[in-house]
Amino acid sequence: MAVENYEIVIAGNVASQYVATVLHAKVTIATPVNPYLTALALIQDFDGSGSLEAFVDMLPTEYTVTSIRAKKVGSGGGVTAVVLQAALTFNQGSRVGDVDFSATNPVLTLITVTDVNSPGRIYLPGVSEDDISENILAAGLVTAMQAFATAFKTGGTLGGVDNWVGGVYRRALNTVDTIIGGQASPLIGTQRRRSKPI
Repeated sequence: MAVENYEIVIAGNVASQYVATVLHAKVTIATPVNPYLTALALIQDFDGSGSLEAFVDMLPTEYTVTSIRAKKVGSGGGVTAVVLQAALTFNQGSRVGDVDFSATNPVLTLITVTDVNSPGRIYLPGVSEDDISENILAAGLVTAMQAFATAFKTGGTLGGVDNWVGGVYRRALNTVDTIIGGQASPLIGTQRRRSKPI
């Protein structure tokens, strides 16, 4: 069994503003194949296993997935596989309400197996104004964030033989640390570069 690390980039737009979310996965492969084929299968299962559906369920209706890219990282790397919007089952946000254009958005904290003191963080690329009030997240959004953390942690299967699970990439060790859970951060995330439109 070979264990390989893959990067998943979900590209999209929120009310015509480009956004991208970078995730990582640990793939266990019985018989190693071309990394491009594994990356393509990973994208297809990310969509089919419920992870992409859970991802867009956290985001406002004005969010649209435009493509998903995946590639092997570390130990030789690989060619990037790309699946465009039309081939994805789930590509539209589902949280109702107008999108909030501030530079503050919810953060999902991912707890890992080996380094609980260094969790991963996913800064949501958009949020509905109905989901944040006085810097407190709506209960429905918190539930949706937990559902994505569970789906991403669980992962899926590739071709019925190989499997993948979500994780946090540790650049210094060139490995993906498996996650054991996730939770909505009580602090709202801030990114200064989001203060200005592109």
